[in-house]
Amino acid sequence: MGEFAVHTQRVRANRPSQHWQVEFMQGQGAEPVLTASIVTAPRRETWSHRISQPPASLPAWEATEPFPNKASLTWMSQYEFRFAEGAPMIGETAADPPRSRVPCSGSRTPSRARSTSSRSLP
Repeated sequence: MGEFAVHTQRVRANRPSQHWQVEFMQGQGAEPVLTASIVTAPRRETWSHRISQPPASLPAWEATEPFPNKASLTWMSQYEFRFAEGAPMIGETAADPPRSRVPCSGSRTPSRARSTSSRSLP
């Protein structure tokens, strides 16, 4: 196969991180034989992880009734679901999609998100 060359290009950088694109070329071919995307950043000492706790007011697992999902999708019927509150209502009609109570950009009709900045995004 022979020797190979590594071509690197920094495609994005900000204060804490850098994004690199790497290509490995081998032989006389113009096509890379391997590509990689790399993101680097310094390890921060301030990072911490707090283990979450379930709410104390939930009923015991055994006290909740299993959700009857045997007639639903095949893959879902392989699992047992129990809901402490707010079990889904599955029926003949599809549920309405969620809607915002606040109109977008002051209009009464939904619209795509708009940037309030005059600068263009990269």
